[in-house]
Amino acid sequence: MPLFLLENYLYIFFALPHLDFVVAFDDRLVTAIVGGLVEALGIGLVLMSGGSTGGTDIIALMVNKYW
Repeated sequence: MPLFLLENYLYIFFALPHLDFVVAFDDRLVTAIVGGLVEALGIGLVLMSGGSTGGTDIIALMVNKYW
């Protein structure tokens, strides 16, 4: 099963055109703030769906489940 997933991932990855990401902000502080907001949004979605990011949030999920 993992090999099947890897083959599909590689197929999709190489089939997509390589996109050049352009940073729209010249200020490093604004870039760090926007990056933090995007990361928080992603982690929030993972935790709200009951998943774990593999860090110390596992402890919080276990406490929330059993307490």
